[in-house]
Amino acid sequence: MSGIRVYDPVAEERSALAAPRGVVRIGRESDCELVLADDLEISRRHAEVRPGPEGRFELRDPRSRNGTFLNGERVAAPVQIFPGDEIRVGETTLRVEALGRTTSSARAAAPPPGHEGRCADSR
Repeated sequence: MSGIRVYDPVAEERSALAAPRGVVRIGRESDCELVLADDLEISRRHAEVRPGPEGRFELRDPRSRNGTFLNGERVAAPVQIFPGDEIRVGETTLRVEALGRTTSSARAAAPPPGHEGRCADSR
């Protein structure tokens, strides 16, 4: 996967791209790559999407006040994200979408069977 897009499906103009070397900060602060200023439940710098091992991406919560949730589970430690995942910050639900290659590398980046429980160890 050459990158991902994190976006708000309700207001698609609110989106950010994460390339293999880029970091996407999500929050109310104007210097964030994905600014969600109208959601008062979101911290100034609420969450981050960072490149992880093997061309994949990780979601991190740098101790936000109200927490970050991946597919309904609170994120307490960095966790891999996959296309189709939902990230909730404050009252906003974001979606993850793959960008770039759709060949075997995209299939390799697909979540393993039963990935929905991968946050269980970070509770």
